[in-house]
Amino acid sequence: MEIEETMAIGVRLPDLDHRKAQVKCQAGCPVATDAGRYVQLIAEGRDEEAFLVARAPNLFASVCGRVCAAPCEDACRLGSIDAPIAIRALKRFVTEQYGVESRHPSTQDRLLREPILEGARSSTSTARCGACRASAWTQS
Repeated sequence: MEIEETMAIGVRLPDLDHRKAQVKCQAGCPVATDAGRYVQLIAEGRDEEAFLVARAPNLFASVCGRVCAAPCEDACRLGSIDAPIAIRALKRFVTEQYGVESRHPSTQDRLLREPILEGARSSTSTARCGACRASAWTQS
């Protein structure tokens, strides 16, 4: 009777931490803001929802839109191809519309009533980021 030798191969299934590590802009942010998601929402014209995504993990989103060192932009994947997305400028754009300094400061009260779920983005977010970057340059 012959005995077959088997070789064990270690397999690691991707989990949530692995997925988050692949989103370089979010991994680069000290407060783990889902920058890719709010960039996508801005590209879709859903600025109020974009503000809520930017504001949910960060009480100081309005301040960060102005003075943050933007490590998310340094980590942006598009930076290795062309120029990174102007994430900090886009955060400032939505906070000036809906943040405490805006004409609609009560928008952030929605965070008390509605949870902001992570990862709810479409598969076309990369394509939309290019359009968003172009619109950010024209609004400066």
